[in-house]
Amino acid sequence: MRMKLLQRSGAGAGEEVNVPEAGLVIGRGEEADLRVPDRGASRAHCRIRPAARGFSLEDLGSKNGTLVNGLPVKETALRLGDVFQVGGHAFQVLAEEEDTTATAVFFVPDEDRKETMSLPRIGAASSPPTLPDRLAAAFGMAGLLTKPLGFEEHLQRILDVLLRHTPASRAAVLLFDADRKKPSGRYTRTAEGGVVPRLSVGETMIEKALVNGESLLYKNLAVDPTWPEAAACLSLFYAAVCTPLPSPAGNLGVVYLDTMGGEGELQEKDLHLAAVAGALAGSAVHTHKQMKRLERAAASASAGIDPRYAMIGASKPMQDVFEMIRKVAGTDSTVLIRGESGTGKELIARAVHRNSPRRERPFVPVNCGAIPQGLLESELFGYEKGAFTGAARRTAGRFEAASGGVLFLDEIAELPPESQVKILRALEEKSVMRLGASKPTPVDVRLIAATNQDLDAAVAENRFRRDLYYRLKVIVIEPPPLRDRPEDIAPLVNHFLEAFRAELGHGVMEVRPEALEMLERYAWPGNVRELRNTVERALVLSRSEALEPGDISFLETGREAGGGQEEKATLSLKEVEAEHIRRVLASAGGNKSRAARILGIERSTLYEKLKAYGIGET
Repeated sequence: MRMKLLQRSGAGAGEEVNVPEAGLVIGRGEEADLRVPDRGASRAHCRIRPAARGFSLEDLGSKNGTLVNGLPVKETALRLGDVFQVGGHAFQVLAEEEDTTATAVFFVPDEDRKETMSLPRIGAASSPPTLPDRLAAAFGMAGLLTKPLGFEEHLQRILDVLLRHTPASRAAVLLFDADRKKPSGRYTRTAEGGVVPRLSVGETMIEKALVNGESLLYKNLAVDPTWPEAAACLSLFYAAVCTPLPSPAGNLGVVYLDTMGGEGELQEKDLHLAAVAGALAGSAVHTHKQMKRLERAAASASAGIDPRYAMIGASKPMQDVFEMIRKVAGTDSTVLIRGESGTGKELIARAVHRNSPRRERPFVPVNCGAIPQGLLESELFGYEKGAFTGAARRTAGRFEAASGGVLFLDEIAELPPESQVKILRALEEKSVMRLGASKPTPVDVRLIAATNQDLDAAVAENRFRRDLYYRLKVIVIEPPPLRDRPEDIAPLVNHFLEAFRAELGHGVMEVRPEALEMLERYAWPGNVRELRNTVERALVLSRSEALEPGDISFLETGREAGGGQEEKATLSLKEVEAEHIRRVLASAGGNKSRAARILGIERSTLYEKLKAYGIGET
């Protein structure tokens, strides 16, 4: 039983790690088997160890926790494609193999027989001694394919190996999609190192290799009239080999070799080599497809979300949230997320999606409060050509865009009553009616909604439909405000420090205890979002190797760090704010948009303050 990891980020990104059968410990300390040079990692952070079926990952009481597919875990089974994070280093499970051999079947038309042979799987410790010397040597050369090369370079190296060790004059890898009608990808090579401008391969040959999984050898087409396409293909090649590209997802294509115009026969040993090359190519193609799916899923999961907006927390309230996410992720139940602004409601929605069976389908977020009321229904449900002035073509709405995946309706309390009725109907009937359409369009969406308002009060005041409210609150998740989990502030600060330090090229590595105490005493009305902005602002203004109390300022100047007591703003506070804005603006090179982002305010608010304080006036 073996496992291989690909390091996706951090020092050593792109490198592969073989996990020993006994497992290994990952961490920052010398006692770790796999060392991670990251201050966010503990000395002995987590352990991968053999389990009843495969491997499991166990967090060893690390300070910042271990994330698997974005969620913190204590112990969990690792599956093919899982991504786990140790500090700022991410690792992906690439392979998990139990068998070291595979069987290939080949057919020799002129002798009317089939034979089988054992082939080493990728990652096997050694080649079977019965394999021909040339095959063993070629397989050894194929070990180069385990290096982190580009997808096309993997396939070209496979073809070069074939052409160097066989009498073939042409070689090709043909990839097919599920319909298997036409190749979806062609990678060709000649013995001289060029490409094949035109390549025709018999349909019967491809069907036997692709559908039946046979490895085919045609030693000499001129003396093999039994093959149905022999006469038609004799003008194209003299001898040929065609073998499948096996993978866990089935045969993905074929490897093809031929010789031209009586240049020489192909033998069983050439078929053996092509079969090994097919196994290598199948693994390369399958890994490439898996990586692409993961990248698409990651892009969908992170679209519009800064990675610094992390869900981090060892506190009991946050552990309850994580446990709820794990429980509901595998269902299709509607989820309502209720919490204050800045508590990470969209992150929770994305975590539910990322850990659900719908993870490879779209995650479509909609801010109901940001779309003008007159455009909301066309945005949600789409419209037909000519439905209104300017509707030049049929356009799908957000419900259709999310079909198969998740539709996230943020600030759902802002929906007008007429839109609430149509959303309820779409959920009940699993279809939407585009504006101007005569019949409904089926949709398959999981709805996740979020609000920072009291929907019970909105229902009582007839501002929100009772039937829609009950339809939404099948599952309710309530992220706690930051003031209720002060023990999570230190790990959050460390996380933000690491992220901003890399972005800003700053040398700050830690927070002084007095500064951390200030942060832990503050009431955080803006929750995690405000904490993130405060850390970024402090990092921009700091000139030392550690954040000092003087580097930290709170924009909510009417609040004390000790618990949110209100006090009158004085002239000195305004002067402090004005000076602070000047310093941030200077650090941003005069860029007002960036300065507003660092300050955590809207750009229009910044302009108002600049005008009020006379900053920038001549």
